[in-house]
Amino acid sequence: MIKQRTIIACLRASSSQIRKYNREIYSKLECDIIEPKRPHTSTFIWLHGLGQDSKSFINMIRNIVPSSTRVVLPNAPERKVSIHNDYKMRAWYDVQTLEKMGNVANKIYQGETLEDREGILASKKLITQLIDSEFETLAIHGESQEKTRQLLSGDVNGFIPHLKPRIIVGGYDIGGAIAILSGLSYPHHKLTGIISASGYVPLQSDLHKTRADIQRSVPVYAMHGKEDEFVDYHYAMDTYKDLRNTLHMPNINISLDETQAHEVTMEEVSEICEIVEKLLKDTPRIHAYRAVRRFI
Repeated sequence: MIKQRTIIACLRASSSQIRKYNREIYSKLECDIIEPKRPHTSTFIWLHGLGQDSKSFINMIRNIVPSSTRVVLPNAPERKVSIHNDYKMRAWYDVQTLEKMGNVANKIYQGETLEDREGILASKKLITQLIDSEFETLAIHGESQEKTRQLLSGDVNGFIPHLKPRIIVGGYDIGGAIAILSGLSYPHHKLTGIISASGYVPLQSDLHKTRADIQRSVPVYAMHGKEDEFVDYHYAMDTYKDLRNTLHMPNINISLDETQAHEVTMEEVSEICEIVEKLLKDTPRIHAYRAVRRFI
């Protein structure tokens, strides 16, 4: 009975630490959370596209992650978007023009002043805080699980956490752009992987200076359709190849679909599922009834 009470106290203490650490950034991003059914060993963060919200991807994501993976779906703040006549919508940054994304004759940096640098960097800062919070959460969970295991086995000496936190950051459209910029610049821990669907690499000249050495070999998966009418695939491919050739990143994986437009197709969902399975070394299963909760 004493051992059982000690275990419960240990789990409650770790849960309290997690709530205290996470709530502020989760509230700021109005995150939807899909909690794992098994002990939490990994996190999948997914950023929605322009004008969408976290609900746009809940059904897709919940069906492709392992049962030990926590899903975090942040919401971009609402802002006026120039290409939509200043209509207010959820957006990670303002998209001022499509000229740069579609003008493949220009050099890779020409026109970069058209990017909403302030908005991009503000979103990058928020996602960096979110990744920090998830690493802290995973560390606390890992310690709690290890302590519980040792208490059950009677071994309470020489506590050594044995679970390596694993985090994948990904997104669609400009969410994919922020995922790549935030992930490659993240300096504190190596990420497990980065996924961009119909995105590109923003603020490239900045990334040349801020790319974290620890992320040099992180697997990056870029998926794009040749019929994309919003983010020209030639331009997107140039930005990804720049990671490989200029930043000397060896693990850039590019997937092109000959007929895909600016969308997420079922084929792409299957590809993301395979990537997640490979990166997390677990078998994704259907979790149609995992609860979703919103931080506000």
